[in-house]
Amino acid sequence: MIKVSDYVSAFLVARGIEDIFLVSGGGIMHLLESVGRQEGLRYWCNYHEQACAAAAEAWAKLHRRPCAVLVTVGPGGLNALSGAAGAWVDSVPMLVFTGQVRRDLMADYGLQRQKGPQEGDLVGLAGHLTKYAVTVREPDRIRYELEKAWYLATSGRPGPVLIDLPLDVQGALVDEDALAPFAPAPEAAPALEEAVRTAAAWIRASRRPVLMAGNGVGWARAGDALLDLLAATRIPAITTHTAKDLLWEDHPQNLGCFGPLGQRRANFTLQNADLLLSVGSGLCVAKSGFNVAGFSPGSRKILVDIDPGQLHHQPIAADLAVQADAGDFLRALGRALDAYEPPRPWLEACAQWKARYPTLEAEHLAPSDHVNTYRLLDRLSDHMDGKDTVVTGNGMDVVSYIQSFRITRGQRALQNGNWGAMGWDLPLAVGAAVARPGHRVVLVTGDGSFQWNIQELLTLGSHRLPVCIFVLNNQGYSSIRATQNTYFGGHFVGAEAGSGVANPDFRLLAGAYGLAYDRIDPAADLDAELERVLAGPMPRLCEVPVAPDQPISPKASSARRADGTMESRPLEDMFPFLPREEIQANMIGLRGGA
Repeated sequence: MIKVSDYVSAFLVARGIEDIFLVSGGGIMHLLESVGRQEGLRYWCNYHEQACAAAAEAWAKLHRRPCAVLVTVGPGGLNALSGAAGAWVDSVPMLVFTGQVRRDLMADYGLQRQKGPQEGDLVGLAGHLTKYAVTVREPDRIRYELEKAWYLATSGRPGPVLIDLPLDVQGALVDEDALAPFAPAPEAAPALEEAVRTAAAWIRASRRPVLMAGNGVGWARAGDALLDLLAATRIPAITTHTAKDLLWEDHPQNLGCFGPLGQRRANFTLQNADLLLSVGSGLCVAKSGFNVAGFSPGSRKILVDIDPGQLHHQPIAADLAVQADAGDFLRALGRALDAYEPPRPWLEACAQWKARYPTLEAEHLAPSDHVNTYRLLDRLSDHMDGKDTVVTGNGMDVVSYIQSFRITRGQRALQNGNWGAMGWDLPLAVGAAVARPGHRVVLVTGDGSFQWNIQELLTLGSHRLPVCIFVLNNQGYSSIRATQNTYFGGHFVGAEAGSGVANPDFRLLAGAYGLAYDRIDPAADLDAELERVLAGPMPRLCEVPVAPDQPISPKASSARRADGTMESRPLEDMFPFLPREEIQANMIGLRGGA
């Protein structure tokens, strides 16, 4: 006989989960005891359940397999669900275990709001944020439900699952040998032959093909298949920002990150293509921009994704939609395109864009009393190596990373890409440090986002995790300031200290949590400053003074027509707007050129 909670902890280890992130609580007392005694499983105590989920997200992204979260009943579970939302939209497999009151104290949620202490309908709440959510009401169902949850978390398009365990179920004894297994229904493998033949024929007939690699390539463990295809064909490649670490900066076919906040060179490549092969990249408006009709307007579009919703219900329509595993498709296409190479004029044009529009633009180098974030990320690239992990948030930090950070081969990069939540970056850094013991993590975050899960500094400090944090101090929320300057004449509400958003003393904050403190001197040599900071003891918090009015540049923007109405410019026409003749000279696809 085995206790259900012991069965759960042993299940995790058997599936390769080495770390679990938790916040303790009475509603999970049996699970806590089992986790604490389970050989091969380390537990890490966060200080907010949302942070548990974000840390697990980082762990899963770096290992490309599920991680686990353990939180208590009611509020604990709901907090973890707010964290699981990021995993849901970023396709991250995660097992969220929540405590529940005894079965006799559980309410009938159709009739009651609550019966037991702190109780709530977590499974009902989880419906739109998980691939599967279940309350295990019978102890002898534990094997079935765990195996089903694991299967669903990892099959198809990955995602989080939630397993709700009443307290008396956790402590129940079961006969391990008599537990019923889960047997998934057999799935027919997709027939790729015809789709691959068509895709190969379209590519061979094209004059300006481009391959777009997205987050799904990584989750399919298809990075090597991508590199093999590129090496065999020399097709130019662009990536989403969540897939930027699939290709290093100096890879000869890497044109960079596309999109409204992407790099000019990548957008010129995309907008001039006559054939777009998108693999594992859902083309929502955040990627295409609001000018959907102007997205790669002259290209036939081959969209490859494991999720049919990504193929058929996104703003960008496919000319050929292929539901398939990214790795299977890339390998099959590589065989079909053996000895193919795009026309030389197209390769030369892409090389010219990469040379003409580097990661750092002249405007980022202008003298200032502050540190320009684009220059910071550019210079930081040269002080990190292929074993490091870089983590960014969702403001000026991630935009500067997209534009200016130069990925080194082997390097990993993490963001909460599609949910875009404030406060994700610090627990992501915690999870990254746990996932890769002994490897340095460099976190670049804004002063606003940093404070939303600031309690996780204690996790860093107490475990002495090798994390160096660069806090971009621009005195508030730069994006809100920019919006209120543009549309409301500079009337600030909830944007900076004068309108209700203040900053702490970062030196005192670091000391309170046991971190070393540093500060970049804008007047000093930036390379020397970065070398000094990164050589210091960790964990470490380094404050970076940034101009409150530093703009996001370049970016897709709107322009006023002659009649006074506004139009969203296509991706090749980013602000600050280039001279019209330069745009026209770059748009070889619209001129009928190579």
